[in-house]
Amino acid sequence: MRNNLRSIGEISIVDIVKILLKRLWLIIMITLLCALGAFVYTKTFISPQYMSTASLYVTNGTRVNAGNSANLSDINAAEKLVDSYIVVLQSDNVAQQISENTKLGLSKGAIKSMIKMASVNGTQVLEVRVTSTKREEAQTIANAMLEVAPGVLKQVAKVGEVETLDTASEARKISPNVVTNTIVGFLLGLVISILIVLIQAMLDRTIKGEEDFNEHYTISILGSVPDFKETEKGGYKR
Repeated sequence: MRNNLRSIGEISIVDIVKILLKRLWLIIMITLLCALGAFVYTKTFISPQYMSTASLYVTNGTRVNAGNSANLSDINAAEKLVDSYIVVLQSDNVAQQISENTKLGLSKGAIKSMIKMASVNGTQVLEVRVTSTKREEAQTIANAMLEVAPGVLKQVAKVGEVETLDTASEARKISPNVVTNTIVGFLLGLVISILIVLIQAMLDRTIKGEEDFNEHYTISILGSVPDFKETEKGGYKR
């Protein structure tokens, strides 16, 4: 028996473009709504985050006299000390001292979660990064770390020395990025709207005219009933 219905898989790129252009208004509406939603959500519900940075310079405790320079072994020893110092400075004891000194009403657990430390490119420089939802709070805690660190390291590590290289910078806003989130919302809305339009078109099996009939069937048309509401196509006005 001859199959008069064409396969759905025969749809072409031209057909897809026609479908999308026909529902362009829907695609634009959904895309703009998603972009607007991402913008409003970012501005309203996401708390801003601020970061302040400070740095310490680590030495192995060897004093360099005038006319002499630090040798390679001294530098290597200082670089290895950085990792040990980071572990010490991330302790509960240090966080408790910072909490008491700053008098911000933050627990030592909250203080610890706000502070990140790392060696700068494997050098003797130890960078302290403090993140907070309050600009002044981040800078205050970073400076408090610079004050507490030398005494704690001298007491606990008993080897090496640290000096302040850079005091805490004015905290800068690091998140959220309103522009990025809005663009993501725009692109997400565009993808969702296109999928909705294409799925609707695939599920719609109704025949809307001779052209549509010919696209789906291979049998001949014997006749058609005119649309009496469309006088431009040869119909009749009621």
